[in-house]
Amino acid sequence: MERMAALIVRYPTPIRLNGTNYNHLMLSADKEHIRQIANGLRFTMPRR
Repeated sequence: MERMAALIVRYPTPIRLNGTNYNHLMLSADKEHIRQIANGLRFTMPRR
């Protein structure tokens, strides 16, 4: 775990999955790639 990092991001609006509301996205990755992931992260609205 010494080369790992965590990214915690608040969703623009909470999402509901299987009856549970979630407010944050939690992601872990190696330190060398976590910034690339964070810089490319985008939230979009689902199509209905």
